[in-house]
Amino acid sequence: RVFSLLHELAHLMLRQSGVSDLDADGPRRAEDERIEVFCNQVAAAALMPRAQLLAEPLVAAKEGGRSEWSDDDIRALATIYSVSREAVVRRLLTLNRTSEAFYARKRAQYAAEFRELQEQRKEKNAGKSIARNMPRETVA
Repeated sequence: RVFSLLHELAHLMLRQSGVSDLDADGPRRAEDERIEVFCNQVAAAALMPRAQLLAEPLVAAKEGGRSEWSDDDIRALATIYSVSREAVVRRLLTLNRTSEAFYARKRAQYAAEFRELQEQRKEKNAGKSIARNMPRETVA
């Protein structure tokens, strides 16, 4: 959530509208893709500063450069910095601590997990009323 806020702030600083929601199913123009990557990098750098992330014991232990990372390591870093697992892997890629291929595999994995979660939620909520009582849910 904070990542998304910083991402959108980067769009505002560039005076470029967010393209993340435009024609989400279609291919993006190269310029739009560059803007999205840049805005992601700005948000990631703000939330996971280079020196701090590289000093993390999990990261420092793999000082050798482009590495593969366990799901547990990625999850631990995501928890430390309060960001998504994908944001962690993307930042590691930007800092040359993993490869494009590893990032692509993880991104596909996270997308598949998200789709599966959406399906489970849809099945769980089938037939239920959409109306919600947020105050009641908050105190319950």
